[in-house]
Amino acid sequence: MKLFLGTTALVLVILAGLLTLARGNGSNGWIVYSSNHPDVGADLMLMTDDGQNHRRVTPDGVCAFDPHWSPNGQWIAYINACTRPQLLYRVRPGGGTPQVMSWEVNRTADVPWSPDGRKFLYTFGPNLIIWENFRQQNLLREHFSAGWSPDGEWVYAKPVLAGDDKLVRVHVETGEIDPIISYPSDVTNISWSPDGARFVVGVMDFVGASLTFMSPDGSDTESILLDLPTPIINYVVWSPDGEWIAFVQLDTGNSNIYRIRPDGSDLQRLNDAPSQYYTNLQWSPNSDWLLFQGRVGEQWQLFRMRADGSSIEQLTSGPYDNYEHDYAPIASREWHPLWVLVATAGLAIIATIFSRVSAQRNFIAEDFRHS
Repeated sequence: MKLFLGTTALVLVILAGLLTLARGNGSNGWIVYSSNHPDVGADLMLMTDDGQNHRRVTPDGVCAFDPHWSPNGQWIAYINACTRPQLLYRVRPGGGTPQVMSWEVNRTADVPWSPDGRKFLYTFGPNLIIWENFRQQNLLREHFSAGWSPDGEWVYAKPVLAGDDKLVRVHVETGEIDPIISYPSDVTNISWSPDGARFVVGVMDFVGASLTFMSPDGSDTESILLDLPTPIINYVVWSPDGEWIAFVQLDTGNSNIYRIRPDGSDLQRLNDAPSQYYTNLQWSPNSDWLLFQGRVGEQWQLFRMRADGSSIEQLTSGPYDNYEHDYAPIASREWHPLWVLVATAGLAIIATIFSRVSAQRNFIAEDFRHS
């Protein structure tokens, strides 16, 4: 019995250590990004968000750009820019043969996957298109998408050309169109509160730059005018814990990263000095870090910053661009094959030891009865 308990404890310790390794040395999650090597083209790469465990996902030379994790973490969609027209693909995070989703695509939406992961938004020509199960449906003309409603019933979209409506929502099933924000405002992406009850959008007009909060139908509006050096903002993102809203403020040739409370208090600039340019701001799933890309000389590289701006770390390097990143959802940890292998082996060892100890005890008891 002591042998069984001791061996079981040892197996569990080893199992815990290997699972920690499988998760990326305790990192907060995986990041997919495009690495544009001049000799082999752009590859999709994975790394843990501490900048470790880099590995390739796609074959060499596929010109893979604009990657997006599916909500369940089982797929990564991307654009193959080597072809004309460009192709939309998806690939498993563990690698393998990519699958063509669509033969014609210009760009993907800001948030392309529907909440249930069954649909995907992209544009081709003047059309905003929904992909579902390898079938395409034209949803709206002359617009590109700003994201989905949390229930997946509405798509929020911005016009390609200047017009009266700067942000609309269209019902996926009926095609009904509701105006949300009208001219003369200009708007950024939208970002949802963690409970899905409201979204925030950056609005720029003759008054300045503001964060505008709305209910899903555009009602119950509240705006916070921002005190900034220049009234141009982008990449507005609500933290997963609901405590902060971060955004990029654009200045003449430079940019800054700010955060503010949803009630409009505690506006803070997080970076000490302006960068040449910051883009593609994204929160880590636990709200501890902000992930973004910035210029290092002539190249784009990936960085992460503590939520309070206390630390900035460069995650990628090299004489070529590393950019167009996307944080994996928490569910994506399930796909890692090492999880399955280690768990299966550990349980098999424990079961074997338990079976042998039980058989030995039965043999002793039987021998005792006959003695």
